[in-house]
Amino acid sequence: MKMHRQSPALSYHFVEQSTSGVLTLDREDTLDKVREKVHTATKKSLGETWDVDQNNIVHPSVKSVVIFSDTCGLISCDKDTQLASEVCEKSLLALIPSPLNSNMGNLPVSLPVQVPFVLQSPLFSCNSRRNQLSSNDDMAKIVQQLQEKMHRIEEKLQETLVASKKVIQDNEALRQKNKKVIQDNEALRQENKKVIQDNEALRQENKTLEQRLMEDSKAHQESLSRLQTQNESLQRRVGELEAEQAEHAEWIHSQDTNLLDCIKARHLLTVAQEKLADIAGVGGSGIQENRVRRAHAWKEALGPSKVLSDRLAQARHLLDDAPKPLDAKASIFVQSDEGMRLVSEYSSSIRAMGDRAAHPPTTALKLVRDAVMRHKEQVGLSALMYFACET
Repeated sequence: MKMHRQSPALSYHFVEQSTSGVLTLDREDTLDKVREKVHTATKKSLGETWDVDQNNIVHPSVKSVVIFSDTCGLISCDKDTQLASEVCEKSLLALIPSPLNSNMGNLPVSLPVQVPFVLQSPLFSCNSRRNQLSSNDDMAKIVQQLQEKMHRIEEKLQETLVASKKVIQDNEALRQKNKKVIQDNEALRQENKKVIQDNEALRQENKTLEQRLMEDSKAHQESLSRLQTQNESLQRRVGELEAEQAEHAEWIHSQDTNLLDCIKARHLLTVAQEKLADIAGVGGSGIQENRVRRAHAWKEALGPSKVLSDRLAQARHLLDDAPKPLDAKASIFVQSDEGMRLVSEYSSSIRAMGDRAAHPPTTALKLVRDAVMRHKEQVGLSALMYFACET
């Protein structure tokens, strides 16, 4: 709640100390209004009391009135726009200068009141000027000294004003800095709150991921176990096929045309099925040793059905959805119904014929004697022949 000061009281004194008075000011009176009231009251009092021409006694300028405050001392004219109640607590003091002589009348309005009282009071003799200064030079010196004094006072006041403004600016800067610190702290608090929320969200997400990882790991272990079982089965099959290949080589050395033709036919079937497996993207791909394995993968990809039409449909479906396009040779082959039949049969007659040639039910001595004789360097091969073959 704003506190209203009471109207200040003002005592005014004519510079010769022969006239004084008291004025009650309004709260809304500015300092220039106060100077005007004091100037008017002084001229009126002198006219009524002494019956003299006030214009020859009172300084003609209202600005010549000097005002002192009970809080801040001498009040300069540059503060005349302020209210009188703002520059004092209870009272003001005003001094009214006199022109005294023609030289004094030309002084600045801020100086006449400071001239020593060495002249005759104009209230007792308006036409005579006793105790006049000895010369204009003496007056000039006094004026110069007063001006220098006023200049020093003004410099000090200016320094004080600058220092006060600096203090005010520093305080305002400090206030703004404190405000910025408060805002930064609030922003940091909000950021920390956001970090905590994000951390909690991440914790929940990690928990979900851990559960999913455990489930995936369990499924992976089960899948790995199934793959290991399948791999063991395939390894056994590969062993059997490798043994067949060894026997094929043995039969090649025997130069038995009919048996060798059967084995070659089975080999052609294996190579064709291996290439189809590569095109369809089943059974992977690898070096020569895995050819039989890939051919077997083609057979398994056609499914468990023994019906030829079903197996042919599945074969064409695999090739239509192949990951890589058919080359010219493959395109020609798939147009052959008989060729597609041979690679799609559940029980292949070609493979059965080759198996019988490679693994005859009986082994006659006459079929292998020539081969053993061509490889005499293999010690013990003859003993093996007589032991295994039928006569």
